[in-house]
Amino acid sequence: MKKNCIFLFLVILCNNLFSLQLNYFKSFKNSVGKSAYHRGNIEKATKIFQDNSVNNPTEGIFHFNLGNALYKSSKYSEALKEFQLSLNDPKFKEKDKIYHNIGNICFQNQEYKQALDSFRKSMVLNPENKDSRKNFELTLKKIQEQKNKSQNNDQNKNKDQKDSEKNKDNQKQEQLDQKKQDALNILKNIEEKEKEDLKRKKGNPNTFKQGKYW
Repeated sequence: MKKNCIFLFLVILCNNLFSLQLNYFKSFKNSVGKSAYHRGNIEKATKIFQDNSVNNPTEGIFHFNLGNALYKSSKYSEALKEFQLSLNDPKFKEKDKIYHNIGNICFQNQEYKQALDSFRKSMVLNPENKDSRKNFELTLKKIQEQKNKSQNNDQNKNKDQKDSEKNKDNQKQEQLDQKKQDALNILKNIEEKEKEDLKRKKGNPNTFKQGKYW
C-alpha cells in the first residue's frame, strides 16, 4: 500500500513537472516571438507564433499574437482568421484588443460598417480603450464621407440626366423649327413663281388666246 502511494505520488509529480516544462517552453517561445516582433523581425515572429498556435490551438494568446504578426505583413484575411480563433478562448481576457484589431482589418478593407461594429464592441468591453474610440470616430467620418460622395454622385447624375433631356428637347425644337422654315421657304418660292408667271402673261400682247369672240 505504501509503495503504491509512493508510485502514485511520483507519477503525479512527473506529470506536473512535464506540464511545467511544456508551459515554460511555450511561454519562452512566445517571449522570443514577441521580442522578434518588437525588433521588427516580423518573419521570425510569425514563424514562432505559428508554431505555438499549432501546438496550442485552444489558447487564444498565441492566435492573437500570430494575428498581429500577420496584420503587420498586410495579410489581413489570414490575420482575421487568427483573431476570430482567439475569441474562442474564454481564458483570454483582453478581447477588447481582439475586436479593436478586427476593426482595423475591416477598415483597411473599406468595410466601414463592420469596422464600426467591432470598435463599438471593443469600447463596450473596455471603455478606457482610447485607440478604439479614436478609430470609431475616424470610421464614422469615413461613413459620412461615403454618404456625402454618394449624394453628390446622385445629384450630378440627376443633373446630367436633366441636361441630357434638355438637350434632346432643344434638338427636337430646332428640328421642328427647321421643318417649319423649310415649309415657309417652299411656299414662298411657289408664290414668287406664280407671280412671275402671271406678270409674264400680262406683259406679252401677242399672246395667242383660244376661244370665240363675238
